Amino acid sequence: KKMYSEQKQRLELENTSSSLTDFLKLINDFSEKSNFLSFYNKSLKLNENFLLKLHQILNKFQIIKILENYLNIKLFKQKVMLSNLLKSSYGITINVSKNNFEIFCIASKYWLNVANSNGCLTRNLLSTIWHEFLHSIINPLSDKLFDDHLNLTDSQSEWYCELNESIIWAITLRLLIKEKIVDENNCNWYFNNAVNCGAPKTKELNDLLIEYESNQSKYNNFREFYPILQNEFGKPPRE
Repeated sequence: KKMYSEQKQRLELENTSSSLTDFLKLINDFSEKSNFLSFYNKSLKLNENFLLKLHQILNKFQIIKILENYLNIKLFKQKVMLSNLLKSSYGITINVSKNNFEIFCIASKYWLNVANSNGCLTRNLLSTIWHEFLHSIINPLSDKLFDDHLNLTDSQSEWYCELNESIIWAITLRLLIKEKIVDENNCNWYFNNAVNCGAPKTKELNDLLIEYESNQSKYNNFREFYPILQNEFGKPPRE
């Protein structure tokens, strides 16, 4: 029985080895016929140029300081990463240790390329980073509205997401206006985009944030103003 088992393992290993060899031959054949090495080297060069352009934009703006000053809140340690594969951008908060977190913005290269082609790379890059880092501030505030924010019904989850997205889209717009990247008198396109992206009350919250900016001395930080924005949505669904 032991001898049979050993022979079986050897045969499986030989079959696997043979399959891998055949596969590598096919890969090598594809590489030669498609001139893949030239394509890969060209892509690296394009990536280097694009990354340089992104760094030039970020060096022009104190992007974290702008956000922290607006909220009067110190962000956790943060990191921005560029994704070549994902079409959407994401914000991730990782619990490194007790009361110690690290936040990530996973920015989609695809949409940044689209923005670059349309002449709005600066606006899109700053918006993406602010948006994803804001989730680390806004989401925990909204979590407290529920007894168990990890076990929401469909209606509660939809309401929760629309609340967070509307607040984040509104804050991002205020920052873009303050940095003179967007014209305050021409924002209808932004509000329409927000609605289409699941942030239905961005316009109303934008108007409320003007009050926050005018009376910022009344609030120790943005967390104290959050209930005013949340009240615009009313009470969360019970079920």
